[in-house]
Amino acid sequence: MLAEIEKVAAETGGFVKRYEFNPEKKEFNFCIMPLPTMEREVEKAGAREQRIGDKIYIPSLDVDECEIDGEHFAALHLKDVPAIFIHDKNGKTFSFENILFQHCIDANKSGKAFEETPLGKYLSGPFADALKETFGDSLKEVSLLSKDNVFNQESDVYMPYFRDEAHRIKSFENETWWWWLKTPCASNATYFCVVHYGGISDDSIASNSDGGVAPAFRIA
Repeated sequence: MLAEIEKVAAETGGFVKRYEFNPEKKEFNFCIMPLPTMEREVEKAGAREQRIGDKIYIPSLDVDECEIDGEHFAALHLKDVPAIFIHDKNGKTFSFENILFQHCIDANKSGKAFEETPLGKYLSGPFADALKETFGDSLKEVSLLSKDNVFNQESDVYMPYFRDEAHRIKSFENETWWWWLKTPCASNATYFCVVHYGGISDDSIASNSDGGVAPAFRIA
């Protein structure tokens, strides 16, 4: 099967890389560029459709050092970066399996909506541009997840993948760490919601530079 998939990848311009083989299920963990033609042809080659919880690998992620609204963002150079397929409404939403870097949301604690903060602009700008090297025009949105996505089971935008507490726990440099959500606290706009070490809901001041950044992105 793998040889057929690799042949299709070469013909369509997709990217496929072997990682693990499960002898019982006779399946490979592999990643592809989500081009519509690629998806159709890979399905013909015998690969099953992606399922919630499946892992893909982004072959490279390179973001140059930059400054946004006076805040410095270090260069990012990562290889074979794992991301998890977490939602299948309005396209496919993925979340990076682990924290990619640490940064504050807004050093000035301005009380702005996340999209208008330096971190929000960085993710939708330079970081998104780097992701487009893999996903092209299929990439529709890059941001952080919201508190409703992760915790609010009554919300229309809740993602059931996060019902399992273990799916809410992420690490940075091999240590469990807390990570930012894009939802400001209802009682204080200079604080933002976070997912704490044990996968529980918490919050932190927007200027906290220890905050873990694990972006989510949507492709369609």
